[in-house]
Amino acid sequence: MNSKRVNLKPYLFILLLFVIDIVAFNFLERQLICALLCLYVFQITRPVAPGRILLSTILLFIQSALYYGRFGLQFIYLAPLLLVGFCLQKTFYKSMFYPYLLMIIALVCQVGIESYILGLSTSFSYTISQICVNIGVLWIISLTYE
Repeated sequence: MNSKRVNLKPYLFILLLFVIDIVAFNFLERQLICALLCLYVFQITRPVAPGRILLSTILLFIQSALYYGRFGLQFIYLAPLLLVGFCLQKTFYKSMFYPYLLMIIALVCQVGIESYILGLSTSFSYTISQICVNIGVLWIISLTYE
């Protein structure tokens, strides 16, 4: 019998990053570490299975519901980011610069949503520290993710 084996490691890795984000949010009381968003950005700039991107997107929407009480609030910047990521993947030469650029854009959009839509106060130092931490997380993901 010729059966197709599904590799569950990437999906378990996505769930692990979701749990890490939730635990970090509970300890820090702010969303400083966005590991799942880093993985999402890395995935949209690489040829990966659509199921992985879909699972990441759904878990990001659930995170939004857990953190802010609004399901799918991140769709405001995830949908355009997905389109830009796919266009970069199809049009331009594969470079490690693109995920970092998209990550910075996503974090700035996220801080904008937190401050303008949700009314949460954010400082410039918090934004810079969030960008620096998540660039480090994206770097680690780029070294370990298949």
